[in-house]
Amino acid sequence: MSVEDKHKEIEGFLSEKQLALLSAKLVVVIQNRCIETWFLGNRKICPRNPKEDTFRGYLRHYDVSIDDPELMPKPKLKLNNVRFETHAQFHCAYLKAMLREKDIRYSKETPFEVTANHYIERLIERNSEYHLKTLKCFFDFCKTIKGSIQS
Repeated sequence: MSVEDKHKEIEGFLSEKQLALLSAKLVVVIQNRCIETWFLGNRKICPRNPKEDTFRGYLRHYDVSIDDPELMPKPKLKLNNVRFETHAQFHCAYLKAMLREKDIRYSKETPFEVTANHYIERLIERNSEYHLKTLKCFFDFCKTIKGSIQS
């Protein structure tokens, strides 16, 4: 389902159920694929000359340093001898391989490096190029909250 279709589905649900917020504004942030998709947006961490064959295979399939990670398809066939059932599985495996090239370990339980300020700054920079559109929506929402807290 596209991001636009998901927005329409949610708006339709709210309208059908006649749900309304009295004193709050509902902001729907749709994540296109998964959190790892967003983390793939850091161009500086993506190696130009990979050491490992595994990552070379991912990079040949789709270069996230050039193309929008949110648009990356999962391979139709096996890649690196693995068949990925979902985009999320593929994007997570891609991210782990990319970070491993820089001797960084990643898991959902220990995402430390990808949540560091310097890493997030690279993702914000990437938003200025019309990539990672759903991440931009999330960052815009965060700015709104930050602005309302400071007021």
